[in-house]
Amino acid sequence: MPDGTIDKIPRDRPKLKANSDPTIFPKYPDYYRPNETKRKSPKKRAVPKKVTNKTSTNENVEELLPPQILEPVAADAKKCTAEENPAEIPVTFPTSSAWPYLDIKKLPLPSGWIVCDKPEGESVNLVHINEDLQIDKSISFKGEEKASIKIRGNDYFLPDVHMEDARDLSTAKTILGHVSLLKLCTGTGKNRHKFSVACRGAIGIHARRCEECRSERKRIQKDEERKEKLKTRQKEKVQKRKMQKQSLKRSQKNLLLKVKKYRNQIHQAQIECSNLEKEVLDKAISKLPDAQQEAVRACFEAATRKGPSGRRYTPEWVYECLLMRIKDRKLYDHIRDHKILILPCASTIRGYLKNYGGTFGFQPQTLEMMKVKAEEMKDTNKRRGMLLIDEMHLSKGLYFDASVLKVKGFKDMGEDTRDAFGEDFSEEVNEAMEKLPFDPRDAQKAKRRETTLEKNKNKRDRNLGDHALVISFQPFMGTWVQPIGCFLTHGCANDHELTKLVLEGVILTERSGYFVDGVVTDGASWNRSMWKKFGVSQDNPRAVHPCDEERHLWFISDFPHLMKCMRNCIVSKKIILTPHGDVKLEHWNAILEADALRRVGLRECYKLTKAHLNPNPWQKMNVRMAWEFWSASCAAAMETFRLQGCDKLEDCDGSVKMCKLINNLADTMNGNRPQNAVNLESQKIKAIDDFLDYFLDLKDWANKKLREKLEAAEKHRVEMLRKEGKKPRGKTAYQTQEDYIFSDSTDIGLIVSLKAAKELTEFLIKNCKFKYVMTARFNQDALERFFGLVRQSCGGNTHPEPRVFAQLFRLLSIYALVKPVRGSNITGGEMINTLLNLKDLNSCSKQERKEALSKKLDEIILNGENLEDISELMDNVADHDHDYIGESIDEFALAYVGGFVARHAKKYCNNCDQCLESLKKSEESATEVDLLIKLKSKGYLTYPSDAVINLLRQLEEKIITASLHNELEENILFVVLDKLENIKVSPVGCDLHQNEVTKSIMKFFLITRMHFLTRRWNERTKEDRVKMKGFMKQGKLC
Repeated sequence: MPDGTIDKIPRDRPKLKANSDPTIFPKYPDYYRPNETKRKSPKKRAVPKKVTNKTSTNENVEELLPPQILEPVAADAKKCTAEENPAEIPVTFPTSSAWPYLDIKKLPLPSGWIVCDKPEGESVNLVHINEDLQIDKSISFKGEEKASIKIRGNDYFLPDVHMEDARDLSTAKTILGHVSLLKLCTGTGKNRHKFSVACRGAIGIHARRCEECRSERKRIQKDEERKEKLKTRQKEKVQKRKMQKQSLKRSQKNLLLKVKKYRNQIHQAQIECSNLEKEVLDKAISKLPDAQQEAVRACFEAATRKGPSGRRYTPEWVYECLLMRIKDRKLYDHIRDHKILILPCASTIRGYLKNYGGTFGFQPQTLEMMKVKAEEMKDTNKRRGMLLIDEMHLSKGLYFDASVLKVKGFKDMGEDTRDAFGEDFSEEVNEAMEKLPFDPRDAQKAKRRETTLEKNKNKRDRNLGDHALVISFQPFMGTWVQPIGCFLTHGCANDHELTKLVLEGVILTERSGYFVDGVVTDGASWNRSMWKKFGVSQDNPRAVHPCDEERHLWFISDFPHLMKCMRNCIVSKKIILTPHGDVKLEHWNAILEADALRRVGLRECYKLTKAHLNPNPWQKMNVRMAWEFWSASCAAAMETFRLQGCDKLEDCDGSVKMCKLINNLADTMNGNRPQNAVNLESQKIKAIDDFLDYFLDLKDWANKKLREKLEAAEKHRVEMLRKEGKKPRGKTAYQTQEDYIFSDSTDIGLIVSLKAAKELTEFLIKNCKFKYVMTARFNQDALERFFGLVRQSCGGNTHPEPRVFAQLFRLLSIYALVKPVRGSNITGGEMINTLLNLKDLNSCSKQERKEALSKKLDEIILNGENLEDISELMDNVADHDHDYIGESIDEFALAYVGGFVARHAKKYCNNCDQCLESLKKSEESATEVDLLIKLKSKGYLTYPSDAVINLLRQLEEKIITASLHNELEENILFVVLDKLENIKVSPVGCDLHQNEVTKSIMKFFLITRMHFLTRRWNERTKEDRVKMKGFMKQGKLC
């Protein structure tokens, strides 16, 4: 109000207090209220303490206070009531125009008051300074204006003092007295808000603070209590979280221990379950064959995998899969694609096959494992058997073996593998050769052979291998057959080589713990010559054993092969005269004609066809057709048709008798089961004697008839000469095998084989206590099946190349060894691992040749650095004169290959930037020779540097020279190196790594070119074979 009173009007609605939190829906539950975002409590900060200098004197106060403190301040006292004001009686003052400044300055001032006037004398200020040296009261007297009173900087009004007109000393004194007696509000007592915004400044005598500060104090206290509670709760939460964290850590530790414990228990249980499952599975499949057991295990193992990757195969199953893949590739893919069995993919199979390197010669790994297997065979009779020897035709083919740095595919008789058996082995073989029966003709042949070999030594080394000679051991008991060695020959091996190989095979097999009692060969002439070297003849079918002079070594010719030869003799000669009647081919033709009359009726000899009587070349070698030709069905059909009145069969007694004898002999010599095996009391042994008697009588009768015929012819010739008046001189030579007997080879083979079979059977039954002998072990059926498997594995090519044959031979030679002896302590998996992981025999020679290559390259590089310019020029001229290039170098192809070499040579640079820059150049700096790279590149081909191209050009020149002027031989790589000795090669790389980088590039390029050379040679050979076949067809048409 104008008089200073306060008139409060009551509000219709309540007013919130300052700094209070409004609440909506007070009568409703809390979930109707809006969610409040709780703010993070402010960070606690320490309030710096103020350092004040207190003084009780008023001297020089103006000098101690800053200028801003000396400004006039006063408090507004509009809200002070009359009761609180200490002035009880209103005071009036006479009026004046202006304040007397000089008198005011001389007023007696209460304690704590000082006078402050402006220098210009415009006003006088009276200020009160409290104990904290702060101005809390001030009175300003200025000119004609009213006195201005300020309390703590706020204007203050004294309602009981009239200051409108008074401008004298008494008025100033009265105002000073009233202001000095005013009691100031102590405020809230809180540092954050010392005074309320609406603080009155002055209060009553008995009061301590104004209501506004009191209310502000209460609000601040509540806020502090709330914050303290919040802080306490926060501390409690932190402590609680800390305790919970510690508790969780303890719980986690305990749980981890329990998890580890339970995991171990689960793992142990899984192991027990897997073992139990394995035991149950093994027990369930124990009656299945071994191969089927491996298939079942592979299926169960694959079921534990989430996908096809990550599968693991046992060595036994891998080996079976390899054999399946070799035998029939399409069937293998069909079984794998339709998931009939769990089979490895083709890439896995190829990875395993790469590890099976093949070498020619006797296999020491195989013989060593045969020795391990023999130790498990307690019965010595299971270790008795025969050696099978036969040859197979191969396609000519060369390949470069980078492991030994040789071109292979030439004649290889296993000289490298013989060193693995020691010097005593060679000495033993030589001693056995010396003990063989001496023949002067053999000595002369050996001398001529040595002379010829010495003259054609280089040519002999270049002879390409086109036949594979295989030697296998076949026991008399058991179903397994073990190949022990293979040899690459040019044409068929001669008798001298065969004799040495037989001796080596017998000695090595005997060393492995087995007993060799015989040797089986086919009817080839070189095999018959080998027999003669051992002293085998029609009268003596055995030789002295090379390992024991008290034992014998029998020689037998393959009986199915003899059957084919006898049938082919009948087909070619048409007739054979015998004392029991003529054996004519028309007797078999009569059977066909008689059976042909019955178009739809039953036939007596339905197996006999025209192909049996007029076979083509491959049918002549068919054993089944030869067996059917000499069968008892044909003999019976001849007799029945003769009874039916067939005129052509009236004189078939000789054919019938020979068919029956050969049929009974075939049953005897092909016994492969205990039911048809041979013993001394059976009738089968009598079939051998019957045929021998028949055949020997036939020979005697034929020789007698032949002599009579020769005598009659000679007598006729002498008479004719006498009639002509001429004197007979000498005798005329006639053929000795005209129409009476088979060929000499067949004749000797039959007699020797039957006598050897009979003697060997008696030896095994009497001396070795055999109950019976299965004579099927006296033939080469197992070796023929082996050859058939090799041919089949090569697809359409019936004649594999030497490299493929060597790999397949090693793989198939393991087949018998991986099957352990029944009751032995060794498993098939262990034997497979042992065979496949054996160290290569030629590792020493491989290392030596690699060191020789490295040394040779170092010499070439160092010699080139030492060459002077003039000497280098002269050497190049001389080299050009003698080793001129017969064909030009394709610079575009050389640059293209150079890019490939440069990309490959990066790994030889040892992360050297200069060496890397010396290998290649940018596309912008490409020259004309890089045209082929530009045409074929899609942005990723490498452009070789000039240094690389120059180096490759030098190497290519010498490779072409060596290839054109020297036949492709085993050591063609070192021939090329010899031509590089007198030239200075172009260096590549920085000064520090120059020799190393240049050497690596030379080595890589030379080995790569060797592969190209052999591949190109094979392509030309194949083209020549195709041309030759075309010429042969044209010759037949003409």
